[in-house]
Amino acid sequence: MAAIQRCAQSTLNWDHFETEGLLLLQMHPAILPQVTIVGLAIILAWYFDTFDFGFFKFTSKEKGDPVDELLKKKHQVVGKECIPGKDTCFLIVDSYFLENGRLTTKRDLLLEENTEYSLTGVEVESVKPVSWNNLDSRNWPVNKLVINSRYARLLVASGFIMNSLNFDESDHQDVLIAGLGGGVMSNFFSQISYLNIDTTVVEKEEFIINIAENYFDHFETDEMRIINTDFVDYLRKYDKKYDVIIVDACENKKTNVMCPVSETLKIKTVQLLKKRLTLNGILAVNVFVTQDNIKSEKEIFELFSNEFNSCFYLEYFKNKNVLLCSKRDNWTWKKQKTEFSKNVEIVDDMFEFKLSRFLH
Repeated sequence: MAAIQRCAQSTLNWDHFETEGLLLLQMHPAILPQVTIVGLAIILAWYFDTFDFGFFKFTSKEKGDPVDELLKKKHQVVGKECIPGKDTCFLIVDSYFLENGRLTTKRDLLLEENTEYSLTGVEVESVKPVSWNNLDSRNWPVNKLVINSRYARLLVASGFIMNSLNFDESDHQDVLIAGLGGGVMSNFFSQISYLNIDTTVVEKEEFIINIAENYFDHFETDEMRIINTDFVDYLRKYDKKYDVIIVDACENKKTNVMCPVSETLKIKTVQLLKKRLTLNGILAVNVFVTQDNIKSEKEIFELFSNEFNSCFYLEYFKNKNVLLCSKRDNWTWKKQKTEFSKNVEIVDDMFEFKLSRFLH
């Protein structure tokens, strides 16, 4: 019906149509230059990324070099995860910079209320070439053979330094890790499985396990497993002995002693740790104190040294230490400096940890 009505109207107003057509023909020459200019301007804007018309500004979504765009950002929060039912949240932050002329991306796991310190630091491999279509570094793979943080390198290396682990591929060796974080240490051990190292990670919070999987590419392998339980309960329940036990379990809230967790700082727990070591096994503990450093570190040292034959601190930054303990007598840096220093050089050659720069 509408089509018939339009047809009837066109017949009745034929003279008016002729008048409108004549008017349009007269206007076209006047409009054409403006249309042409606007069209050329849009083409130029597309080519040069942006163009300002005064009343209208066009900007290309793909402005400039995508790598430069990341370098300008410097940092980007790629995730925020909060423990269900608690006020504790974690930030996952990617940082971008040039290293030896190439784009380097590092990912850190931070406690939101204390972002000064990274709980886990890894290197993320940028896709090649980086383009506007793959600029989201959240989707880039983690380089599991690179450990950014000094303390994590030192914890991993401690067994090799103190002769509890070796580089003989025929020797079966067992490592137990308390506390997962982003899984940087267990990921590393899983990548050097040619050394026949079997790794068990005990993590109490399933929430942390999910963060490690979603942001740090941490998954179980034939040589590395994750046990979702309380670490002290695990020590009580299983009597397996390990060549190295690494304690990297930290509090999920800001407190005086962030690492290790308070459950670890009990005599019975320290005794269990010693009991679960092989004869030549060693214990490596991440000690992170935010206040009263000297007093707190002294109390922690006395607690462990009263149970183990040998204990000592290795400083990796000013006022930041890793505690190392052994069943062997005189098995300290001071007493075994020549041999331990030689082992540090071997570790640096094998893993490129660069520990010799700060261990003297």
